[in-house]
Amino acid sequence: MTTNASNTAKEYKYTDDDLVTVLHGLGRVLPTSKHLVDDYEFVGGIARNVPWSIAKYWVSGTRADGKKPHGRVYVKILPNDATEYECYKEAGITSEDMGRLITQLQGANPRDLVEQLGVQGARDLAEALKKYLDEK
Repeated sequence: MTTNASNTAKEYKYTDDDLVTVLHGLGRVLPTSKHLVDDYEFVGGIARNVPWSIAKYWVSGTRADGKKPHGRVYVKILPNDATEYECYKEAGITSEDMGRLITQLQGANPRDLVEQLGVQGARDLAEALKKYLDEK
């Protein structure tokens, strides 16, 4: 099946056996928040390893079991190997937002940042910054 829905940045071809990354709420929920859609867990608005056989119904606003949906889930679909940067870019969060972020970070307590990002998220950020600085 080919998807080029208005909520996807590029055209990808998926089969029902493919796993995809699904965005739902990215940029509107805390990075540590968790919620479920049809028993698939989204952490910070991102669900990984979702079968295309399920995600394609979310894109079309229907349900895999044929029942009437309780409400519409608006999602964005990316390949399963999409980076966090690609996820944020697809959600419309770009480097242009950095000026505002930098101002907020300058006044932030590191402990509060770790609480909001989660320990692994904070480590990932620190590692990415270190890697970038080592290249300079």
